Amino acid sequence: MKRRRLVALVSAAVLLMLGIVAVATVFFVTRTDTGRARVRQIVQPLLSRAAHGGSFYLGHLGGNFITNVTIDSIAIRDKRGELLVSTGPGSLTFNPRDLSDQLILARRSTIEHPYVHLIEQGNGTWNFQEIYS
Repeated sequence: MKRRRLVALVSAAVLLMLGIVAVATVFFVTRTDTGRARVRQIVQPLLSRAAHGGSFYLGHLGGNFITNVTIDSIAIRDKRGELLVSTGPGSLTFNPRDLSDQLILARRSTIEHPYVHLIEQGNGTWNFQEIYS
């Protein structure tokens, strides 16, 4: 009985250490340009899938990814290649404790030079309806 408890305790300690190493590695990697580029390569296709038939461009990422993220630029284009939304630099500040609740509550957000171009097509639909419906 004591041996089972010892094995369970050692297993839990090993899992905890592996979790700590994984989290530390993610935070260390995201502080380098190469790590941020890799995060961008993962996130951009996920966001592009949300724009059905459109395209999504995500600029260079910055920040520490623990409490804030900065983005160089964002551009969303519709199915025809027309610009729908474009922004200059932007930043988002959040509390890392919110991530444990699987949400991001923005404490402060700034977007410079926002541009939105809405176009009504000949059939009565708008360009944003084509990619987000």
